[in-house]
Amino acid sequence: KIHGKSLSYNNYNDIYAALNVLNSFKKEQGTVIIKHGNPCGVSVIKNQLRSFANALRCDPLSAFGGIVAINSIISKKLAIELNKIFFEVIISKGFKKDALKILKKRKNIRLVNCSNFVFKNERKYLFFGNSLLIQDSDKILFKRKLKVVSKKKPTNKQLASLKFAFNICKFVKSNAIVLAHEKTTIGIGAGQPSRLDSCKIATKKASEFSKDKLINS
Repeated sequence: KIHGKSLSYNNYNDIYAALNVLNSFKKEQGTVIIKHGNPCGVSVIKNQLRSFANALRCDPLSAFGGIVAINSIISKKLAIELNKIFFEVIISKGFKKDALKILKKRKNIRLVNCSNFVFKNERKYLFFGNSLLIQDSDKILFKRKLKVVSKKKPTNKQLASLKFAFNICKFVKSNAIVLAHEKTTIGIGAGQPSRLDSCKIATKKASEFSKDKLINS
């Protein structure tokens, strides 16, 4: 942490969730917005400004008061856009001097530099009173090549979008529904006992904020 108030329990939880998602992206790509442990907007477009704008558009209401993680060094232009919305924490691989000056104008915001962070332990631990479950982290998306069994075959672009959606779905609390258009989420439904309810939430958000991207999502 390089600026702002002390980090709360929820902040740490959301920061770890954001870093997990960022760790699944290529270098210098991606924006993740997290709220209460769940992604509410993700985009892996390489252009920093477009990536942030697309991630925010997925669910701007949930993004308010959340955590945003940028998988690159924040520029002055992005800092100006970030300052227009209230985020509890901004995480990035670094901050340009002029960007830091802009972001530090908000005293309460927490700024975190994750450029030296490395996932050293690939295991996850779950405690049940005196019992303990240890398991490896799920880092594999597909173990073998996908086999298309339908008559209609997906294009390479559609397949890349589908793989992106599957990857983000790993980080959304079940029952999880992720709608994607190209490499950007347009609707996320999380944590519902019924997957139909999750689907209704995801499609409602997509209809509200990204209606023009619903076709061919």
